[in-house]
Amino acid sequence: MFSSTAPLNLAASTAEDRRGQGPGPEERYILTWGANANRQCLSDEARVIPSPKHVPFLRPLRSFCAGWDGSLLLDSEGALWGGGSNRGQCLSEELSDEHVPLSRLDVAELDAVPFEAADMGRDHIMAILEGGRAVISWGPSNEFGQIGHGLPYRSRVRPGVVHLGGVLVKQVACGEHHSLVLTAHGEVYSFGCNLHGALGSGRCGSQEQAERVLGNHLRSMPVRGIAAGPQSSMALSIGGHVFCWGCNSRGRLGLGPAYDQEPTVLAPVSVPTLPGVARAIAAGGQHSAVILRRGRLFLAGDNRSGQLGQSRKDVDWTSTFFELPFQDYMLRVRTVALGKKHTLILSYDGELYACGCNAEGQLGSRASSSDGTPVDVPTRVKLEVEGTSDKDCMVVGLSSCHDHTVAMVISMPKIIEETKMIQGRPQTSASTRDGRRWNGDAAAHQPLDAAAAARANRAAMFIKTMNTIHEELPPAQPPDASPDLSMPPRPSTGQRHSEVLTSGCTSRVGRSPRGRISVALPRLRRTGASGGDEGLLEEVVLLQPVVQPGVAASVGFASLSVAKLLDLIQAAQGGPGAMEDLRSSLSAAFSSPSLLNASFCFPGLYKPRLDAGGLLKVFKGLIGSEELFAQVEMHMVNAAFEGLSLWANDHDEAASLIHRDQLRGLAALLLSPVLVDPGKPQPYEVMCRIMRLVAWMPAEGRRELQELLIDDCSEEEVLRSLVSRVRLHCDETVLRAHQMQRLSPEIWEGLMLLQLLWGTNEAIAQRLAKSLRSSEWPEADFGQSLAQTLSQLGKPAASVLGRFTLAPQVRPPVPSSEFHLQSLAEEKVPPELEFRLFVENACAGPITPSEVLELPLYAARTDYGFEYVLPSKMRSFMANRNLVPVSYTRKVLQVENHHAQVYLQHQVARRVAADLEVLPGHEIHIDPALLFFILKVHRDRILEDTTAALQKATPEDLRRQLKVVFEGEQGVDEGGLAREFFRLLSAHVFTVEGGLFDPLVAQNARVLWFNSASVRESTEFWLAGVILGLVVYNNMPGLDVRFPPVVFKKIKNEPLVLEDLRQVHPDTYLSLRSLLSWEPEEELDEEERNAIFENTFCLDFVVTYEMNGATETRELCEGGKDRVVSYKNREEFVRLYCEWLLTQSVERQFEPFRKGVRRVCDSPLFNALHSAELELIVCGEQALDFAQLRKNAHYDGYQEDSSYIDSFWKLLMNFDLVQKKRFLSFVTGSDLAPVGGLQELQLVIQRNGDEPTERLPTAHTCFNLLLLPEYGDSSKLERMIVTAMHNAEGFGLE
Repeated sequence: MFSSTAPLNLAASTAEDRRGQGPGPEERYILTWGANANRQCLSDEARVIPSPKHVPFLRPLRSFCAGWDGSLLLDSEGALWGGGSNRGQCLSEELSDEHVPLSRLDVAELDAVPFEAADMGRDHIMAILEGGRAVISWGPSNEFGQIGHGLPYRSRVRPGVVHLGGVLVKQVACGEHHSLVLTAHGEVYSFGCNLHGALGSGRCGSQEQAERVLGNHLRSMPVRGIAAGPQSSMALSIGGHVFCWGCNSRGRLGLGPAYDQEPTVLAPVSVPTLPGVARAIAAGGQHSAVILRRGRLFLAGDNRSGQLGQSRKDVDWTSTFFELPFQDYMLRVRTVALGKKHTLILSYDGELYACGCNAEGQLGSRASSSDGTPVDVPTRVKLEVEGTSDKDCMVVGLSSCHDHTVAMVISMPKIIEETKMIQGRPQTSASTRDGRRWNGDAAAHQPLDAAAAARANRAAMFIKTMNTIHEELPPAQPPDASPDLSMPPRPSTGQRHSEVLTSGCTSRVGRSPRGRISVALPRLRRTGASGGDEGLLEEVVLLQPVVQPGVAASVGFASLSVAKLLDLIQAAQGGPGAMEDLRSSLSAAFSSPSLLNASFCFPGLYKPRLDAGGLLKVFKGLIGSEELFAQVEMHMVNAAFEGLSLWANDHDEAASLIHRDQLRGLAALLLSPVLVDPGKPQPYEVMCRIMRLVAWMPAEGRRELQELLIDDCSEEEVLRSLVSRVRLHCDETVLRAHQMQRLSPEIWEGLMLLQLLWGTNEAIAQRLAKSLRSSEWPEADFGQSLAQTLSQLGKPAASVLGRFTLAPQVRPPVPSSEFHLQSLAEEKVPPELEFRLFVENACAGPITPSEVLELPLYAARTDYGFEYVLPSKMRSFMANRNLVPVSYTRKVLQVENHHAQVYLQHQVARRVAADLEVLPGHEIHIDPALLFFILKVHRDRILEDTTAALQKATPEDLRRQLKVVFEGEQGVDEGGLAREFFRLLSAHVFTVEGGLFDPLVAQNARVLWFNSASVRESTEFWLAGVILGLVVYNNMPGLDVRFPPVVFKKIKNEPLVLEDLRQVHPDTYLSLRSLLSWEPEEELDEEERNAIFENTFCLDFVVTYEMNGATETRELCEGGKDRVVSYKNREEFVRLYCEWLLTQSVERQFEPFRKGVRRVCDSPLFNALHSAELELIVCGEQALDFAQLRKNAHYDGYQEDSSYIDSFWKLLMNFDLVQKKRFLSFVTGSDLAPVGGLQELQLVIQRNGDEPTERLPTAHTCFNLLLLPEYGDSSKLERMIVTAMHNAEGFGLE
């Protein structure tokens, strides 16, 4: 039972009593001004207090707030004091007067209860218990449920606890009839009147109990500050995004023209037009304010009273936040307080300015406007405390509500005279800001310089004083720019916590010694030798945060940092008590999306960034301690399930996940140790939920998630870990589908996330490459990621590269092979099934990683009812071909080719049966020449015979299955003869001696490139293309040719770039790169740079080349011989030069070649192939790893572990590359490894007799079968195998 005490009235205290105590310069005072009809200014003198008036208060002050018709003060012991309207006896039960003077609150339930912060609405009061343990609310009326407990009646509600689930409370904010509460988890709760949508619930009905604001963009959003207007609400995320909802009359929410016709906004909406990171917000009667980094103030809403600081003639109201530009550009806003129709602005040097309605003295300008004329230019408010005329006052806390203001000030020695200010107020101009000087004459500069000196001196004294004012208060954690601090379960008054979630002006620049905040203030440069002003510099100073009404300063964000997690893990290894702390901390973080989105970030950055590398290292340490991990694993899994359900339960809820602050925790969740083993049921389900959440997201959310991964997870180890976990999960989904004989939606959702990571990987490489070509060095900005900073690297880097060497080609951090699904390489999905999926869903072409970000979901009937599913285009592995191993792609292509061949055979059979009028069920005999493309050649005239046969063949003939017959030899072609045929034919066609290819390119670049001076007929180039097409169409292992990748890009009509020239003409490439990287030694204007460039290189848009012994010239563009290559147009010259070398100069030779390829290969799957995949299929694998060949070998008559077989493999392993190629040709008919490596071959070694014998090993190349006798010793084994290899050309009957 709470006891009651008589109120203690401090009104009798006088300034004379205070002077007797000898206050020091750091002493705190309370000043009030404005409307005083209900004694809300804590004064009995008049109905209006036109200028700041000192309120005697002897106790050390902790916090304060201005309410609708009253004011509250909190002393250092947590006691509440107040004055003003006593309706419902909410301030004092002993006094029945309508108005109560400043006295300690006399309510039985509040006696001896320590509070930390409070706020007042029209009919209710909310106060935070010390340490943020709970919110107590009471008031004279609960008509709309604004008190959060009790019945919704127009009668007094006594103090009671607002139920919030036991979470610590950081801040409270009261509107006219609604309430907002911010917890230490960054979650916003609301209750009360919702007629104008101020609760953000998405509906208009009032709420009697606190409910979390989850509507629209606040879902999973970690919020660091809130503000409440009479019928509107605002929230500020840790990343500096501002969200508004409620009454939008006259654009007060600042949501832009799109919402001008919306009188109410029922759910939180992100403010779209802010040009930077917000660090403070404020809500007024009909206007709102946002303070950006570096103290830039933006206002929106009604301006009929000039409360936006703009001329009422120019701006009546605006729905877009626009900056209040001070011509005195040194003025930076630290905090702002908004009343019903007025605005108060506190600068970083402690000066106070006001604008707006002054009918009741709201502006503190000594005289109210009796005629109602408002002040629409911010005017400095003169602050004085009675008895301290020799000192200045600096504001360190500000609260304004309706028509009155309460300010907390400190005194300091008066150094600067008032006359040195520019007419006592700053000037405003839309064209001056951020250090850009007012463009006037020198004389006009002088007053501004005097003001600058005055403000610099004043700021120095202010800083000195500010750094001491909090030392007498109970210790509180200094503010930190990072939300990356942990919150213990039961904080006490003496604990130190972060000020991260305050909605006030806590600087987010970084942590500084002694818990103070570093901030840049202007200072004057010294005068140069010429006596002129050299401009202004910035000086970094240390400030304490201003006192924020309604904010519990000792309560920090409960987020978990990497350092704190490491400490918890190390402590848990020492005892069971610490183990429980580790469990509870991890469970709390993973079960709350808003908390996880703010956890594990780098400390000290104004823009939160995930410390992915540090987190991964700590998680690896946790996994390494198996016993410790076993005790926390299931707690983390259960918490992850709970958190994912709060993130979004369906497509509609996920539609609002579009901000980075809503998604950062997903990266942390993907790095968590619970997802290491996807084979376990619980981790598998957690990963499925994550992938489904990504699939549910709108396109904007997926793009933002990818940008987050690019910025925060660009470290190679981190990205490899993410890719590995997602790929392993995708393999697991395929494996489960193989076991269940059913393809589930989880497969395609997993591929979507893997594609997103692919795009991340490529984007990182592109940005790093771009950083080497940028124009200037970036300004240091610790809020940027590494990738962002590198992308701004500039001209010094380009100059160095141009002077010394070329930059190496930037490759993605993760090789593409690590994205490939191994389950497909193992054929867990049969190629025949995938071919059907491709034909049904993805014939239109493959999906690009960027396209995946934009894919919408569709409502469809599934086995589980109606669900949102990915479009059919996604439901094919070959549609995501960048994730498919090339070996599997080749097998699916083989299926497609086989289907085409069988289809043609069936067509022939039907025609023959129709011509012969054969009845169904009767046998018919068909000429094999009608079913197959039979190619008869002589081994010594293979080129001539092939040319003649191919020229006679029709396109239909070429698309039949190829059968090769060597004249004069016995042999039935089951694949081996064809492989031998292509090997011999390529030795004649794809050589420099044939005249088709350029000998100089072959000598310099060691690749085959088309000879632009060739006199050979176009049919010969066409023949080469047909041969290449037949290799692909008939599923041959490949050709032993050295085509550069640019050839396959041209076949696939992919765009060419400068790097492609490097493969063919490396010397020309180096010259062109040097041309692009050239920079002048000093800064010059464009005309001078062009002149120096032209004199240095002396180039025009003409190319000169040799053709059959004669020198030829060609213009690269119209009028090229008269056009000089300059610094400005050099990129165009390089582009045209590359186009000439790679395309136009060889067009006569390459076009027949490409048509020859397309004559044979022209199918949907072939068209979907990427050039790199086509290159592998045509050329095969270059590496010959015989260990892979042994791994998949089978034996007939031998044991795998026998000593003889071991000797056989040792012999093969010791072969050089030439001998290995000969062995492969002997056994398989081709000296190339198939796509996917030698593991794709199924070599069969069959015992073929034993000693005594002189029989050579023999092979059936069609079946990869080696008939191997068992020789007596290893030397004989080597001699017989080498002999067989060198005498293997020709075929007997197979």
